[in-house]
Amino acid sequence: MTVAAYTPTMVTTSPDMITMGQMENYFAVQPANRPKVDFPFWTLWLFFFGIGALAASGQSACFFLLGLILCGGGGFAIYNAYKPVRDFDALIVEYNNRNTISDAAFDTWLEWQEGLALERSFKRLNLDDVQLLDYARSLGYPRLEAQLKAQQPQLEAELRARHQSGPGSGAQVSQSQVSGDPRLIRGFGFGRNQKATAGGKFDVADRHVGTDGITRWRVNVFIWFLPQEQLLAVYKSGVDATLKDLVTDQTQEYFYQAVSGLTTEQTRYEESGVAISATTFTLSIDSGEKVSTPVHPIEAHIKVKDSGLEATVKSLRELLRTKKQQMLAGGPGYGYPPAGYPPAGYGYPPSGYGYPPSGAYPPPPQPGYPPAGAYPPPPSYPPQPGYPPYGDPSLGNAPTRPMSQPSGPMPADSMPPWQAPGEQQPSGYPPSYPPAGYPSGYPQGYPQPSSPPPGGFASEPGSPDDQSHQ
Repeated sequence: MTVAAYTPTMVTTSPDMITMGQMENYFAVQPANRPKVDFPFWTLWLFFFGIGALAASGQSACFFLLGLILCGGGGFAIYNAYKPVRDFDALIVEYNNRNTISDAAFDTWLEWQEGLALERSFKRLNLDDVQLLDYARSLGYPRLEAQLKAQQPQLEAELRARHQSGPGSGAQVSQSQVSGDPRLIRGFGFGRNQKATAGGKFDVADRHVGTDGITRWRVNVFIWFLPQEQLLAVYKSGVDATLKDLVTDQTQEYFYQAVSGLTTEQTRYEESGVAISATTFTLSIDSGEKVSTPVHPIEAHIKVKDSGLEATVKSLRELLRTKKQQMLAGGPGYGYPPAGYPPAGYGYPPSGYGYPPSGAYPPPPQPGYPPAGAYPPPPSYPPQPGYPPYGDPSLGNAPTRPMSQPSGPMPADSMPPWQAPGEQQPSGYPPSYPPAGYPSGYPQGYPQPSSPPPGGFASEPGSPDDQSHQ
């Protein structure tokens, strides 16, 4: 495979004026295999007898008529035997005089399709038209530049203002726009079917070898790579020259860390009766997605134009290496998660997605909770004298022991069972109530305790109020 330098040639033919019939004729296959005809020697016998009959025509007019018929039949047989050769020669003349386009006109049309693919990529990704005009000028697509200026005259003034404003001004594009020059890989494809021209006289092939020896493809594939600040946008477009409609139209955006590899490999293609080995470019994603296209054949006798493969792959590898190093280093805009992520209005969990599920958690307490009377009122602190009553087995109290003990030895009949007679009361006994550090005051939000119940609290055994011992 020989690669020629890619230098689009501008000609006077407007690419949008090329008809479908001209494209079909451009890829029409020249008739081959001129028919071989064997001379009909049996016609010599007709001439022999015919000449003899003419010689005897002096004796009778019937011999003259018979001789004319035999000689004429022999001549017609010879003429009819060579009819396929005459038809083939006429077809060759018609092929050479068919209404077609030149190689330079096709190159101009192909350049125009590249520009249209770049325009579609910006439209599909909702990118900046001012930036599209800038790239149409810098990448060398004058027809696209003229088209944009005609459709949106204000773009020229906006582009001029953006260039004059300088970096950091409000006229600069945001990070969601293209942050580097677009990269292009030119590939080829195969026609859906081997078809005939409108007249049905010639077959339409998948490729055409021009007078310069360069092979031009009927189905052309363009893969535009549009690097953004945090995303790599990829647009793949394929167009059939004889159908003038898209056979491929694919737009994808990938985070740089999701791109797993850029590969080139040799692949054998057998489609539409055509078998060819070609170098295939593939962009692989961690999710298993792939963007690929055959780029150029590897046969040495096929000469093609530069596909941009080597320069684009080199540039993309440098871009991916730089972006991933910035992510690992936590460079500007590459923290984890990236700045501005999640987008506004997409908190976690996102609203409206039923999270948490309804009824999963009890409602929060409302004012006036718990309701009055839901819990028994606790005693006041410190407790009033004689509270709690002693002798109540349910409280686990000592059977007989007043709340306060006099200093010195306790009488033997009022000493607790664990204290021997005459033994001094241990230090710190009885403990103070409530314990030290217990919060003072009544818990806020609870109903205040009521006054002592009618009749007062039960008195302790042995207290002055205990009438049972009097």
